[in-house]
Formats: sequence, structure tokens, C-alpha cells
Amino acid sequence: MSDLSIMAKETKPGSDLEDQLNRARNIARKAGKTLTPVREHFYRRLLVEGPLGAYDLVEGLNGVASAKPPTAYRTLEFLLELGLIRKLQSVSKYIATPLTKSSSPMAFVVCRECGLTEQLDCAPYQAIIFDRAKQNGFDQIDSTIEISGLCGDPHCTDAG
Repeated sequence: MSDLSIMAKETKPGSDLEDQLNRARNIARKAGKTLTPVREHFYRRLLVEGPLGAYDLVEGLNGVASAKPPTAYRTLEFLLELGLIRKLQSVSKYIATPLTKSSSPMAFVVCRECGLTEQLDCAPYQAIIFDRAKQNGFDQIDSTIEISGLCGDPHCTDAG
């Protein structure tokens, strides 16, 4: 998907995409920050396209801003700090975090063959994991739970 199609994608009032963007803008505003055009562009692409690497995002910046890796990494760091995205360490990609009125902790299931990524609500399990970590002396816990496996696509199951 080109950068122009992402920028031109309709965001009708009341649409899921527009709702997510408005919530992201509000989160930034409450933190005293601004969702600049580049930041919004990255966030929109991650919402629409799913997990992307930093270089994938840089390639889509043509005409939007300076297409250099430092721009991408600064923008991704900003979005990470606000909790708008998560980094999937196992595949070195970034994914938009769902912003619902009652956001709960998420786990990510990643197909190690094709990269398909699903988000699962893991609130009850994350509480147990955090409690156990604290019992074992861990503090300031930041977690992104990733589970890798093979999705149901025949091309992926044959590869395993």
C-alpha cells in the first residue's frame, strides 16, 4: 500500500480508524505531546497494515517527510512511550495497540513462517504472571507477551 493511499484513506467520522486516531490524538494531548503528521502517518499505517519494520515505514515516507531511518526510530520511540504501539521483539516489527475504552493487556501470537500476527486479550493471565514476577523480586515490569507458532495456512503448516 503506497503512502498516498494511506494518507488518502477515508476516515469518516465514527469509523474505527478515525476513532483510533482520535483516541491517539487525545492520549498525546493529555501527555502534553502532539501527534505530528509523520507520527500519525506511522500510526495509521500500523493500524491499517499490521506489523511493520522500521525500514518498511521509512519506505512509505516518500512525500510525507524525510525518508531516513533516524526519523523512523524517533517516531517509533514516541509512539512506544505513549503506549500506542508495541514492538514484537521476535520479528523486529511494530504493531498498533488497540485503543478501546476498556483496553486490557494483550498477547501477540506470531506465525514464525508468514508473520501473521493475532492479538489476544490476556488480562487474567498477565496479572498472574506479574504477581509471580513480583514474588520473585522483579520490579518495574514492562511486558509484551509473544507466542510463536504456525498459523493454519497450509503453506505454513507444511513448512513446519
